[in-house]
Amino acid sequence: MLKCTPDVPGLAAAAAIPNHTDNAPRMAADTESEAPLPAAARSRGQVAVLAMLGLGLAAAIFAWWWNYERGQRALAFYGAEGARLIRTAPTVEILVLAPAEAEPDASQPDETIRLGGQQRTVARRIDISRAPGLLNARTSLLADASYAAEGAQPAAAAADAVLRFAEGNRELLLTFDWASGQVTDVARGTSCRLVRKTADGWRKFIARHVGRQGT
Repeated sequence: MLKCTPDVPGLAAAAAIPNHTDNAPRMAADTESEAPLPAAARSRGQVAVLAMLGLGLAAAIFAWWWNYERGQRALAFYGAEGARLIRTAPTVEILVLAPAEAEPDASQPDETIRLGGQQRTVARRIDISRAPGLLNARTSLLADASYAAEGAQPAAAAADAVLRFAEGNRELLLTFDWASGQVTDVARGTSCRLVRKTADGWRKFIARHVGRQGT
C-alpha cells in the first residue's frame, strides 16, 4: 500500500519563499561601505590636500625669489625695459657693421648706428629670432652669474656687430668686445664684463650665424 504525504495547506507556498539568511552578511557589508567617512578621516584628508597646496605655493615663491635674486645686477645694468626686451622681444637681429674705414656705398642709402662717437654703417641684418639656442643665450644675459664682480664700466671699443632686441618701436642694442669680454648697452653707453664662459658662448653663437649668412 502506498502512503502519500498529505497535502498541508500553505506548505508549497512556504517552500517557494527565498531564504535571505545567506545574504545577510554581504548586505550588511555593503551598507557599511556606503556609510559616510568619520569626521576624523575627512579632516585628515583635508589637511593632506592643504599641505600639498602649501608645498606647491612655497615652491613657486622660492622659484620666483631665486630668479629675482639671481638677476638683480643684470636688471640694474639693463634696466627693466632692457631686461624685458632681452627676455621676450619677438625680433632679435645681428647687425653686421662695415669696417670703420670702409667707403660708403653710394648706390643705396646707408643705415648707420652711432658707436663710441662714430657713425658706423650697417652692412647686413641677420634675423636670429628663431635660431636654435637663442633661449639659453637670452637667459645668460639676465643671470648675475654671467658677469664678473666689477660693476658697470665705460663703453668698450667699437665692435664689428650689434645685437638688436626689438619689439615695435622699442629696441635694445648691445655690442661685444671679445678681447675684454665686455658687453655694452649702446643707448646707455655703459659696459659690464662677462665671465669668460659666457663671452665665449656669445662669440661662437654670433660668429656661427654671421658665417652661415655670409656663405
